[in-house]
Amino acid sequence: STDNGGVTRDTGILAGESIWKQLTGLEFWFMMICSSIGILRANLFIAMLPLLLDNMGDHDQHGDAYKQLFNYVLTCGFVFIPLINSCAKRMGILNTLQVTNAIGIAAFALGLAQWIPIQMLTFVVFTGF
Repeated sequence: STDNGGVTRDTGILAGESIWKQLTGLEFWFMMICSSIGILRANLFIAMLPLLLDNMGDHDQHGDAYKQLFNYVLTCGFVFIPLINSCAKRMGILNTLQVTNAIGIAAFALGLAQWIPIQMLTFVVFTGF
């Protein structure tokens, strides 16, 4: 479907549109809000994870192995770029942001589990977020 300006809303394609049209479009503002909240959530998660893992016994029982593992897994985030790009092409920007939000919620929900081995799954899901 298209709006009066010919911008395809389903895929979020704004190529060829004026910068003003892009900055005043729904996609831009939705991405700004989601990105701002997402970055805040991600930074809080990264900052709080060492404390969370310590409370689960990582330092005492595992010699900080889970913290080190998280650092390694987090650097592999680039692996998810093709998946996110393909999602954006198939579903559009707005729907892809909703998928990203769902992944973020899943990562934070897994982080609440008080069983330290499940945190490895949390690391992978969070990295995809």
